[in-house]
Amino acid sequence: MEVIKKMKSTLRTFILFSFLFCFSGKIHASEKIKRKTSREKILNPIHFKRAFDKNDLETIKKFLKGKDIEKIKLVNGFSPLCYATKIGNKEIISYLLENYTYKIPKKTKDQALCLSVEKNSPEILKLLIFYWLDVDARNKQGEPILFFAVRNGYRECAKILVLAYATLSFVDRKERTVLHLAAARGYTDCVEIFLQCGAELKKKDHKGHKAIDKASRKGYKETKSLLKEWSESLNYLKGPHR
Repeated sequence: MEVIKKMKSTLRTFILFSFLFCFSGKIHASEKIKRKTSREKILNPIHFKRAFDKNDLETIKKFLKGKDIEKIKLVNGFSPLCYATKIGNKEIISYLLENYTYKIPKKTKDQALCLSVEKNSPEILKLLIFYWLDVDARNKQGEPILFFAVRNGYRECAKILVLAYATLSFVDRKERTVLHLAAARGYTDCVEIFLQCGAELKKKDHKGHKAIDKASRKGYKETKSLLKEWSESLNYLKGPHR
């Protein structure tokens, strides 16, 4: 009888401990799920995008803390820097480049710079250049972003890039420089800055035309006059009187 009593007592104890263990496990699991759910509210890409749209820098900081920024993409595929550039948020751009500039890949930085020009946003472009982004970046088509700016008439962006030492000697498939493109469109202000920054005046395209020929053929008298003045000045400086 004593043996049976001991077995019953042991069994009760075992059942009690099993119940307590299972109950505590459920509580622990539910707490874990709650923590995970609350964390997902912050880490969810949709909430992350909304934080950008609402300029909620604190949520963005929480999201990025301890993360590999190279692998983070918003719901529409944009990187944080590119999306901030797209919506024109200077505060977020500054935060990202001040805190993650060495972790953001060059490819992403180039994309952001190209995006600022494609959006024709001179102020955003200036901000990106301030953080030493490459002004010779190329867009998805492999075209230097300076060419894109001139071709599309984004004159302010073009002037900013050149004043930030963008390369003026690049040529397109037709051997044209940005000076050719600007002259052919009558962008006298751009032509003047390009010349001041060292654009090659006598460079010929695949048909043997100089920038002055482009301006002359299109009937841009002011642009042609400026190019002629520069040409005469160069000839004078190279003349026999020196």
